[in-house]
Amino acid sequence: MRWLVILMAGLLVATLVGALTFAQTASWPGALLAALTAAGVTVTALHQVVGR
Repeated sequence: MRWLVILMAGLLVATLVGALTFAQTASWPGALLAALTAAGVTVTALHQVVGR
């Protein structure tokens, strides 16, 4: 259950960051890079913050 919450939060943040980046820059590669970076940072941070 823990991994599901972490991955869903990562997906949500990635979608939000990607959409906002695309809305500002209209660049698909930039939006994809921002979304992937945001997902990686979110999953890593939540993995460390949420205890076992």
